[in-house]
This record gives sequence, C-alpha cells and structure tokens, in this order.
Amino acid sequence: MSNPRTTRQDAKLLAANVSRSRKLAELSSDSVRLLWTWLLPHCDEYGNFYGEPDLVRGTVVPRLKHWDDEKIKKALMEMVAKGLILAYSVDGEHYIHIDRWEDFQSFRADRDRKNIFPTSTCDDTHLTPTSHPLVTQESPRTELNRTELNRTELNRTEQKHKNVDNNAAVTDVTTEEDESMGIAAVLASRLSTLILSRDPKAKVNPSEWAVHIERLHRIDKREWDEIAAVIDWCQQDEFWQANILSGKKLREKFTQLVAAKKRTVGEPKGFAGIRAFAAKAKEVEA
Repeated sequence: MSNPRTTRQDAKLLAANVSRSRKLAELSSDSVRLLWTWLLPHCDEYGNFYGEPDLVRGTVVPRLKHWDDEKIKKALMEMVAKGLILAYSVDGEHYIHIDRWEDFQSFRADRDRKNIFPTSTCDDTHLTPTSHPLVTQESPRTELNRTELNRTELNRTEQKHKNVDNNAAVTDVTTEEDESMGIAAVLASRLSTLILSRDPKAKVNPSEWAVHIERLHRIDKREWDEIAAVIDWCQQDEFWQANILSGKKLREKFTQLVAAKKRTVGEPKGFAGIRAFAAKAKEVEA
C-alpha cells in the first residue's frame, strides 16, 4: 500500500527547543508527551485543531487501539491544565490551540499561512467550565481575546518585562499591546476590504496582515493615521494597488509609498477614518 503524498500542511518540523520544555517534562507520562508531539503535524498553520477527543483519536492515533476517547480526554485535559494547549469554542464547535506554536515552528516569510480551523478572536471567547469539555473547575481560566498571530508577540513582551517591574508592568504592557493589535486588525481589515472591492476572489488574510501592520507602527515608528492614509491612497493608485496586496508588502514598501503619496496628495487625513471604519465594522458584525 503506497503512502499518500505528503502535503505542505503535513510537512512540519519540530524545533529542538521542545526538548527543554519544562511543561512537557511535567506531564504524567511519556504517552501523554507522545500524544502532544503527534498533535502538531495535524494542526493547521496557526496551531489549531479539533478539540473533541473522538476526532483527536480518529485522526492522531487511529491505530493505537488502547487509546480510547476517555484516555484521550484525560490526556488533553492534563495538557490544558499545564498550559500546553488552550481550549476554545467557536459557534458551538470545540477546538484546541498549541500554546507557543510559533516557538516550535518556523514558516517562510514569503508566503501567507493557511488556517483550516477558526481562531479564537472574539472578546467573549474564554475558558470556562461550561464552554469546553476539556475545561474543568480546576482548569486555569485563560481569556483568549487575542489572535493567534499576536499571541507570540505579546508573550515575548510579557516575558521581557517580567524581570523589570514584576507583574504590574506585565499587565500594563499586555493592555497596551492588545490595544495596538486591535487598531492594526482594523487597518488590516480595511486593506483587505479595499482589495476585495476590486477583486472578490483575491486571497486575503487580515489576521496575519495585522501583525505586520502592528510592527509597522511599533517598530518602524509610523503613526496610525499615516498608515491609514497610505492604505487608502495606495489602493486607489493604479500602480501601487497591483503591488500592495498584503500587510507584509505594505510594511516593506511603506517608505516608498509615503514618498510617492507626497508627490500626489497632501498630508494624512487623520485618525478619524480609523474610528469610523471600526464603528462600521461593528455594525456589520452586529
């Protein structure tokens, strides 16, 4: 019997630093550690997978007969308790996310990643004893109101500040980073909407683009109103609208875009447009 062709989705590499993971070492058995390891190649490129034990068993360990649904559930619950996976629900369906996914995987920067499973991006999505079968009263209550793409950036920022000013500083930094990612997400949605208005079949990924836009503000020191104005302008310019088709490309070409824009129009129109767009987006969702 021939093996099916390995797809890009299946071909994942496990980073060597997993061997030094304290949380993995604290799991109760090698079997649970093995299950965690085998979960990874089945996750989508954002580290998300089914959260139902029967689906995990049928997909991850279909030939290990001693792994029944109850054993799978106990193993997954232990991973949740240790913080190795995060459990969340979307529209009544249950999913899991591999915590620190980006630390254990590497992805090419020249292509967009694909998400098969929905990500936890809603403010009201969180771990509670009633929202997910893998979560009990004893499980940690962890709010999942951040996108997967900004989770790594936030975790690294929190870790960097822990030794500076204890937990208070971490809380302040997290709040600031959350707000920054929220604005970046609005602008990423704005960019994708403008692209889709010209080409409804265009491939857009606003959740990933938001990371590049947030870095454009935080690292490159570009103001939000300037970014918003450049997005609007470049998607109206005949040349640049065909070349700026992602958040990554927007950041790469931003200096050129600013120079080109100044040759044709005045200064940025201001931050009000962002707020108006965000308000309209909320109306549509409602």
